Amino acid sequence: MPKQQVLPAFATPIWSCVWEDSEELNAGLKRMILERAPEEALTHRSNVGGWHSEQDLLRWQDPSVPPLVERIKAGINGVTQATKGMEEAAAGGFFMVAWANLLRQGGYNQVHDHNKYAWSGVYYVDTGDETPGDELDGRIEFIDPRVGIGWPKVPGDPFKQRTRFKPEAGRMLMFPGWLRHYVHPYKGEAPRISIAFNVAFNDPKEADSLQP
Repeated sequence: MPKQQVLPAFATPIWSCVWEDSEELNAGLKRMILERAPEEALTHRSNVGGWHSEQDLLRWQDPSVPPLVERIKAGINGVTQATKGMEEAAAGGFFMVAWANLLRQGGYNQVHDHNKYAWSGVYYVDTGDETPGDELDGRIEFIDPRVGIGWPKVPGDPFKQRTRFKPEAGRMLMFPGWLRHYVHPYKGEAPRISIAFNVAFNDPKEADSLQP
């Protein structure tokens, strides 16, 4: 028999971690965000409805911010180790921007990317209300970046699988900034709160020129 091998070529990494001890931190983050969020629905970036804060969340003066920063750093180390085999990302070799997202009933995020950044991510603070039986409600979905995967047809459609994640309080996702994604409409009544962030490996002096 000939020696056979199948390589997972061109795989796209999506790093996922769920912190189980998140109740106290998430309560603090929720309070911090609700104090700043306006009541009316606003559209600023990819969001339709809901609220998108300015990208200065990591500079907000609140005791909940430093623990969040440590979790983002853990994510940077985790995804770096997974993709390059490095034990730890270079200390101080990156900078981050973050913002709060608050979705109310009917809100969603259009297809977009953050392609000026190396990594992007989201941390779920409060998932709001769940709609039983709805497999799309508020889910984040990633679009396969490969061109032409839908044709010609292959038995079993192995190249047309969707990649979605169900929001879970304490879950963090990290992925390449160029990976296009969107959020399906959220149908719950209680606000759904998350924090999105971008990571770049540039001189911090260039931070102002990098926008999502």
